[in-house]
Amino acid sequence: MRYLLTPIILCLFVSQTNGQSASYDLPFSVEFQFEEGLYVYFKQWKDNTPIRREQIISLSQPDNPYFFEEILSQPWVSYYNQYNEIQRVKSSKVFGYSMGNAVFTRDHAEIRTIGAICMFTEVRPVTNIERTFASLAFPFPPRNENAKAFIIDFEYNRKLFFNKRNMEEILGRDPLLYRDYRQTKGKWRDKIHQYIALYNERHPIYFPME
Repeated sequence: MRYLLTPIILCLFVSQTNGQSASYDLPFSVEFQFEEGLYVYFKQWKDNTPIRREQIISLSQPDNPYFFEEILSQPWVSYYNQYNEIQRVKSSKVFGYSMGNAVFTRDHAEIRTIGAICMFTEVRPVTNIERTFASLAFPFPPRNENAKAFIIDFEYNRKLFFNKRNMEEILGRDPLLYRDYRQTKGKWRDKIHQYIALYNERHPIYFPME
């Protein structure tokens, strides 16, 4: 009996382990459907479990097309959690939201490249102080907007500047791909997008499915 029990327990353990991982066995693709709602934390995006519109406490109607823009323009966001308790978080701490199967940061920048390396561009108005300093340093007036590119390191939950150092740090996790990148001639900006696509293809990310 003792010898019979061991494989049974092992089978149960394997079955439970497989059951736990089964909810994460869907690799991301363009056909993947994100649940619509607010991602207070980055992990809620990874788990595909956003705060639904109906859970958010707001004067704005849930079907308002500018619903997320309006609630994130306030200093605080209040919502009901799964236990029907009111939670409150600073808008500046919110990760982002999903709407119409597109994912946005809290500053409403769409994350257009989704994968192990995500990419997006934040655009913000130039402040009067920035305009004054720029006019002193350059003969031409500055643009009305500033655009900065960022990446998200999906594995380590990090938002990083899109620059050579950060990109090569991530690519270095794949020695073969990184070696090919280093041997490819050209400036890093001219070849990096190709290698982001290759890295994402070689290192798929997974979202839970029900």
